[in-house]
Amino acid sequence: MINSLDVLYFVLAFCAIWVTVMVAWFVFSVTSIIRGLKQAIEHLSVISDLLEKGVHMVSSAFGSKVAEKAFDAMSNIGRRKKGEDEE
Repeated sequence: MINSLDVLYFVLAFCAIWVTVMVAWFVFSVTSIIRGLKQAIEHLSVISDLLEKGVHMVSSAFGSKVAEKAFDAMSNIGRRKKGEDEE
């Protein structure tokens, strides 16, 4: 015969399994997000390297101050402090 204590143990076991599945799903989701962010950062790094090489090629081909200023401006994007006026 099943008493109330057996039902309680059954419910607790079911809840433990449910919590374990949810934690595993959460860990999988977080690792998938982190993997996607890592790939995006690597892609942006490749693009940045290609842009830098292109500007260096233009700079060496023309040898002008315009190419050097363009490279300097591109290198400083995002590095300016807040509140600093743009030149």
